Amino acid sequence: MSLQDIIKKILADTQGDLQVIESEAAEKKQALDRKYADLESADKKELDAKADIALKSVDDKTASMARRENSKAIQIAKRELLDQALDKFLESLLKADDKLYTEICEKLVKALPFDKGTLLVPAERETITKKFAPGFEVKITKAFKGGFVATQASSEIDNSFESLVKSEYRSDLEMYLADQLKLV
Repeated sequence: MSLQDIIKKILADTQGDLQVIESEAAEKKQALDRKYADLESADKKELDAKADIALKSVDDKTASMARRENSKAIQIAKRELLDQALDKFLESLLKADDKLYTEICEKLVKALPFDKGTLLVPAERETITKKFAPGFEVKITKAFKGGFVATQASSEIDNSFESLVKSEYRSDLEMYLADQLKLV
């Protein structure tokens, strides 16, 4: 099973969480739409009393500003939802059973440019890591909760789940999650 298939499986397993996030996003968007529609309507009524020339200019500026503010608020809400979805995905990776954890980490170890060195791993995954990475010295760390950091001489490769989800694969995961949450 490829790393991509494993990630897709985890995403499928967290589909329920994604649906909850999606429904929250819809509710937030509706609330923001109502809020800014009310603001725009109130501004329009106030400006109706002014001269036609001034009214057109102010009305155009107000509508444009309301759209920009609404757009900013929606973008902030989308960013928050994507961050929540990434956190849920990372949480799922960290809670992976030993079999899935081993499959993921084996693929990451095989992709390393070296086959000897040191692997820093969380204490609860030390025994499993020793089984699938016999050529490496395994040391415990509290710096992260899943995956590993591989070092050899002056080289270091951070394959901690936190780094993979929040940095290396973040843009790919965000595109996938944004599509799943219908944010695009």
